[in-house]
Amino acid sequence: MLLFRSDVFFVYGLFFFDPGTTLVLWLSVMLLQSAGAAYAFHLDGEPKSALWLIPMQQLVYRQLMYVVLIQSLGAAVSGILVHWQRMHRIGALRATVRAGAAPAEPVKPRVAPAAEPPPPGRRDRWLDSLRAVALVRIVLYHATGWGWLSLAFPSMGVMFALGGSFMASSLRRTPAVDVVGHRIRRLLPPLWLFGLVAVGLMLAHGWARDTGDLALSRPQLVFWVFPILEPPGSLWGADFTVVLWYLRAYLWFVLLSPVLLLAFRRRPVVTVLAPLAFVAVDAVLGSPLADSGPVGEGVLGAGVRPP
Repeated sequence: MLLFRSDVFFVYGLFFFDPGTTLVLWLSVMLLQSAGAAYAFHLDGEPKSALWLIPMQQLVYRQLMYVVLIQSLGAAVSGILVHWQRMHRIGALRATVRAGAAPAEPVKPRVAPAAEPPPPGRRDRWLDSLRAVALVRIVLYHATGWGWLSLAFPSMGVMFALGGSFMASSLRRTPAVDVVGHRIRRLLPPLWLFGLVAVGLMLAHGWARDTGDLALSRPQLVFWVFPILEPPGSLWGADFTVVLWYLRAYLWFVLLSPVLLLAFRRRPVVTVLAPLAFVAVDAVLGSPLADSGPVGEGVLGAGVRPP
């Protein structure tokens, strides 16, 4: 979805904004993808000579993936169960029979014994449909700015609720340490790659000269590495750093999910109502948390959107 939006804004920016700035930002996204591809090639031991094809992927292959994405969203919304398209393999090659010669005995391949694969888990069509609608609504809102969409379908609340549901499902099958570690490994590397580009661009556009709440604080740059608080940003980069609160909230929910799930199993009503009561008390007292800085805002946001 992010790449789709970058392509749409790239075409829009070429015609309605500064083409030079638009081209630099688009090339930054391609550089970010190239760095990730080079690292993946390094991990797999593949030759890096094919990296020059990445621009072709941007202009040809990715547009084909948009069609696949639209088809997948349509299938998820309609509840169609799509099976894997795969060839039937028999694992043996029959010898060619020459004219006048006796047919050769088929050679049976020697296959090492393997463990039986686990039965595939069943997907919940209702949850998949909700997630698809929420993603479409988020992209539509950021592309158009229509405020009424938030009232028609609260996507962020739905996404957090689905995230909590999937997290609870994983915790029932897998130890908590493995689940939390897997989620963190999925979250942090993309943030690091994005931070390398974003922080560099903000510094190049005068972040050191900003004042007030957006002034450059080098100790706070650590939150680009592990976002227990929102990663800082400059005035110039506010458009693409303002959404990073989601990563902070997601990380805290992942870290606290094992404890919150245990509390919910023992005291479900108290666990659900406690953060709401906490937010209500803060509002009655004049919102001291909202005025206390990033830590207070993070605690208040966790209370508004409990997993």
